[in-house]
Amino acid sequence: MPKKLLIVSYTFPPTSGIGGRRWAKFAKYLKRKGYDLTVLAADISSEQKSEWTSDIDGLSIERIPTNYPSIVSNPQPGLINKFKYFATIKKLQLLVKGNYFDRTALWKESVQRKISDLIKSKGINCVIVTGGPFQLTHHVSSLKPKFPEVKFIVDFRDLWTQDSEITFFSVMPQRRKTLELEMEKQTVQWADQVITTMESMSDYYSNLTDRNKIHTITNGFDKDDFSDLKNTERDNKDEIIFTYAGTLYLNLHYVLDPLFATIGKIKSEKPELYKKIKFNFIGKFPSEYLEYIKKYNIKEAICIKGNKPLREVLSEIKKSDYCLLVLNDVYSFNLSTKFFEYIALRKKVVVLSNKGTAPEFIVSNNLGYWINPGEAFKNLTDVLDKRLNGESQIWNSTYDIEQYSLESLTDKLIKVIEA
Repeated sequence: MPKKLLIVSYTFPPTSGIGGRRWAKFAKYLKRKGYDLTVLAADISSEQKSEWTSDIDGLSIERIPTNYPSIVSNPQPGLINKFKYFATIKKLQLLVKGNYFDRTALWKESVQRKISDLIKSKGINCVIVTGGPFQLTHHVSSLKPKFPEVKFIVDFRDLWTQDSEITFFSVMPQRRKTLELEMEKQTVQWADQVITTMESMSDYYSNLTDRNKIHTITNGFDKDDFSDLKNTERDNKDEIIFTYAGTLYLNLHYVLDPLFATIGKIKSEKPELYKKIKFNFIGKFPSEYLEYIKKYNIKEAICIKGNKPLREVLSEIKKSDYCLLVLNDVYSFNLSTKFFEYIALRKKVVVLSNKGTAPEFIVSNNLGYWINPGEAFKNLTDVLDKRLNGESQIWNSTYDIEQYSLESLTDKLIKVIEA
């Protein structure tokens, strides 16, 4: 029975970044279940501290440099730095055969050496690696032939080769794409078990390897995060508050423009209703989206609050009527971490996206509403009309959210570890 685990995660608290959350949470609950844990992470500096630093108390964490040039991972302004950036890119193109923007592309030798040392010195009998960055999963799983008695588990938090909108993969030369596709296939074939965060991702990987070793374990909510939240009394109870929490990514114009245009149309056609609505955006809000606020003259309805500590974010969510989920076409299947925090607070979710499994899931389970960009005015005003009648924000109390608690998800994870 595997009791000595090694978790390999590029980002891990106290380094900031959402990439470290999933396995910081699992590590906390695995430790409570009696597992002997070691974590191997990248030695990278971070001005901000992770929101999940308290979750890793008492964990043994090893950190090693990635050898990836900081001028590329963290570009700096200025002409000289711009020259250094492009010169370094040219060098990376020679050194790396696949995706040279993968921050673990130069980590193979040092990470494999460190893992081998830890397996031998600590008696590790199960190694879990999470991606992205994705070449890391290949570096780690390729150790399986060297350590056949050790269980290797690969966890995919996101898409590796199928993301055509956000990652650099979509614009790489075909020869580099082919190599990444080969690495992806090798990774899942070497692995003893493969975990994904959504069923559609599991379906994809089942075409590359034995379906029986593919498992879906979603992200989830941690009850510890919700204790003693701040007072959530609202000054204006007539307001209808929508809250988006998290980073708004680029390339979302085709779903955001219809939303902001709809708010502008409500202002001109239903001015009394417009006075009641408030859209709060907490987290990173790209400057290019500010143009929509100006274009549709809707500054009274939009409040951009920037980054806030987790407890404050959860308090803002708690006093909202609805919570927004904004998905691009590639990730229209994806239920993000914020979705699970929304439903943990029993908030109806309004998903803004084109057709996909995520809006279908939310609507079919009566967890919220779908705003189709092509029918944004009709969809949003329907929600608002129901809200005015006291209907649409009422939570579906029959839905079992406990299945998404970290305790329940860790129990599922243990079954994979012990399989």
